Amino acid sequence: MSISTKELRNLERNQRIGKVAKTILYCAGSVGFLAVAVMTPNVLQILGGNKTKRKEWYMHEVAHNLVNRGLLKKVNRGKRSGYELTAKGEESATGYQLKRLVINKPWNWDGNWRVVMFDIPEIRKRAREELRSTLITLGFISLQKSAWIHPYPCADIITIIKRKFNLRNEVLYMEVDKLENDHWLRDVFMLR
Repeated sequence: MSISTKELRNLERNQRIGKVAKTILYCAGSVGFLAVAVMTPNVLQILGGNKTKRKEWYMHEVAHNLVNRGLLKKVNRGKRSGYELTAKGEESATGYQLKRLVINKPWNWDGNWRVVMFDIPEIRKRAREELRSTLITLGFISLQKSAWIHPYPCADIITIIKRKFNLRNEVLYMEVDKLENDHWLRDVFMLR
């Protein structure tokens, strides 16, 4: 099955729109209020190159589409106008943040273990499974069904995960300086 030139152009355009939309949602989610003037430089990096009327129009068109889809709402704060995330937009932005999450590996391990423990009721089974899947993707190792461990700092990442899955009280993050019989974990994470 071959793809026509027109279909290929539409596919590329949709991918570009997707990147711009994700960036706008991500920026609005990080800052809380995304002023139109602030939005321009961040999104222009994705579109490439210098600011032009066409690129600026394109960016505002994508933002307008996000408003129509219920992901953003246009707001005015004093003399400034901008965008804020709706509840639906915040959910999408947090999902994009989860996909971008990476635990940075410092040159030297500080000797502390990061432990994530959770007690999520059966009624929220889907959130529990998604949490486990996310922890595996980030490189955590299971100590028990609801206790996971990682050697590198990740408190901010766990906060994002807790917010995404609405698990503020069900998830506990700890930094532990001593762990009994941790030689096997040091081998798994190649620490010495």
